[in-house]
Amino acid sequence: MKRIFLQKLTKITKDIRTTILPLFPSLTSFPSVKILLLLSTVSLQAEVAPAVIRIPQPSAWTGQRLPIFIDLRAGGSFQGAASFEIPEIPGTVILKIGGTIVSSERLDGASHAVQTHEFALFSQTTGALQIPPIKVRFGARDTFTSPAREVETIVPATPVEIKRPPESDDLGFLITTDSWEVSETWNPSPPTTAKVGDVFKRTIIQRAGQMTGMALIPAPTRVPEGIRTYPPKVEIFDKTERGDFLGERRETLTYQITGPGSITLPEIRYVWWNPKTRQIQSQSLPSLTLVVPLPPAPSEEKRTVRRYGAALVVMALAIAAGLARRQALLRWLADCKQTLNPPHLVAARKLYRACRNHDAKTANSAWNQWRAAYQPGFQPSPALQAAVVGMQRAIYGPTPPAAWNGESLSIAFQASLAEIVTITEGGPGAALPSLNPGN
Repeated sequence: MKRIFLQKLTKITKDIRTTILPLFPSLTSFPSVKILLLLSTVSLQAEVAPAVIRIPQPSAWTGQRLPIFIDLRAGGSFQGAASFEIPEIPGTVILKIGGTIVSSERLDGASHAVQTHEFALFSQTTGALQIPPIKVRFGARDTFTSPAREVETIVPATPVEIKRPPESDDLGFLITTDSWEVSETWNPSPPTTAKVGDVFKRTIIQRAGQMTGMALIPAPTRVPEGIRTYPPKVEIFDKTERGDFLGERRETLTYQITGPGSITLPEIRYVWWNPKTRQIQSQSLPSLTLVVPLPPAPSEEKRTVRRYGAALVVMALAIAAGLARRQALLRWLADCKQTLNPPHLVAARKLYRACRNHDAKTANSAWNQWRAAYQPGFQPSPALQAAVVGMQRAIYGPTPPAAWNGESLSIAFQASLAEIVTITEGGPGAALPSLNPGN
């Protein structure tokens, strides 16, 4: 009945608009005519869905862009920006791309303003996929002169189909594109040999047409024994130009050498499906092998200093016992203690002990004491600097200090000290103790 009433009302108002009002335009000033025209406009708009979803091709390959369009409608004009609550779908990404297209359309005999919003769906699932209802909010006017009102509606669920390319079930993560490339850079360029504590950065860049960088293949972070990797820094760059969509994924991985031996980073193989050639294609980044020698053993001179250190202390005490005055004896003992056990050695032992106990706060305090007591101009190696930064991140960053592992700092600290062969005159004194002293 409601539909019949609206149809009759529409016919009457249409006759008035097309036949009577052109002949008698002054009738528009009558309140009854204004109310009739306004009621007919509102009734027509009530029958028009405020938001509809369009999917021109409701099927796509695994990892292929599937275009989705949502049209918003208003009797007069739009007010402000529209918002969409995109639901989460396992194994699927839905992104809004491009700008908003505004047009007009005649619906049920009346003109409506239309906003078209484009989205892209990328899915790693297979088979039938249900896009859940999407909640939409936007401001609209029923006529060009009426006040704006907030429209809240729901776009109904829509089914699509995701097809797995043939003979690709064992490939796992897969993208579909007819244009894809990958490249990598190293900083510094990795040599064939390295030493414990060295740090390398590897940047991998992927580019693919009709893709978003979020849907490209993540770089593997598993590494062999003797090397450590940190969580990669990921940057996404998407471009839309004249209907073409280009996605870029840039990942920077940081590797640190933690142990000696022959270490091989395996090749990284990227696989994608080309819908034009209907073929599985692949490209690989080559493997890398590093030879890491054992850290150098302490010199004979350093071992001799440690062996006779206790004897020197006893001799110093015997000489001190013969001093006549107590104050002179105390000053002399203090000087001996300062000479045989300088502050930088105390700080170094404290640092090693904190690293063995994985105590980040104590290690940071010992590191600052050692820097202050050793040489103000000392420049840590890149590996030592990276280990110190990792320790400080454990203290002041989101990771709790209990999760910090002091092994990398100990190794980098010892490796840096092994390079110090002589000490300038008037410097801090003897060499530092070994990482794991016997007593």
